Amino acid sequence: MKDLSYYRDYYIDLSVDLPPLNLKTIFNNTHEVSLEIGFGEGDFLIELAMYHPLQNFIGLEIKKNRFKKAISHASSLGLKNIRFMHFDASIDLLQVFEQDIFSQVFINFPDPWPKKRHQKHRIIKNDLLKQLYKITRQCCQIKIATDHKEYSDLILEEFRDTDLYSLNSSLKYFGSYSKPQRTITKFERQFIKERREITIAGVVRSLVIKTTKSGSGIFANLVLEDMKGSVEVVIFDKLLRKTQHILEEKAEPIILKGMAEPSEDQVKLRSLDIISLRSMRNGSTVHINFDKSSSTRDHFEQLRDILDKYPGSCEVHVHINTDDGESVVEV
Repeated sequence: MKDLSYYRDYYIDLSVDLPPLNLKTIFNNTHEVSLEIGFGEGDFLIELAMYHPLQNFIGLEIKKNRFKKAISHASSLGLKNIRFMHFDASIDLLQVFEQDIFSQVFINFPDPWPKKRHQKHRIIKNDLLKQLYKITRQCCQIKIATDHKEYSDLILEEFRDTDLYSLNSSLKYFGSYSKPQRTITKFERQFIKERREITIAGVVRSLVIKTTKSGSGIFANLVLEDMKGSVEVVIFDKLLRKTQHILEEKAEPIILKGMAEPSEDQVKLRSLDIISLRSMRNGSTVHINFDKSSSTRDHFEQLRDILDKYPGSCEVHVHINTDDGESVVEV
């Protein structure tokens, strides 16, 4: 991993950004801010930041290795609305943050410390809840997820004992949820199932170009998105130089061929070829398939809007699969 200074735009250093923090200055805007306490490797908060670009996000994590992985991941995506802090949340938050600033607070699967002699290490205590009450806005939601029943009951008792929060109300809110599965996008499900070369289409949401360690080549991390999901794509030197002008436009949808490279917590696509839809408007035929579940009025209207927005001379054949077989409509 690079030196921490390389990722300076993705973390808050209290020796430089003196408390109490002015988040409007740090983010250079007045968007609402959400806080996650104990972000792990940052996947949850990074996904929120990707899908909510007009909101800001701050994460606190005590373990330095996790903190480093999170800032590296956020940097690879070029996110501008997220900051991480290597920070012990048991420290007085009122010394770090101004009052009434957070619109949401997330605490995902805090360590329950089930052994009696360790319970003093539990993070959700009366003192923390009183601090959160002061640094959150009046309509803030505090969302806590745990898969430990006994700890869940104790957390509820802590909230009741503070006498500051209204459970399930429109004011300060605490929710206890069963453990959610990580959101898997449409792209990821397709990749994991097929594990072979595939072709997808979408628009470029973000593009970060970097130089290799040797300095002799370049590569890029790209986020490709359609209306239902997104996927991270890695593009290497030769193909990147060939298609960089297409990718940097970010205006035209592209068709991308690649190989899935799944890991434990996510799937990336290694790009093999990239084609702009603009280059296909030369009299060729485009085939669009709708299965039974996708053959709805809303989807057909969305397709019509897309075709109107990107006109061309090629024919479009829409294949509609139903219980009675396949129908082909020439558009």
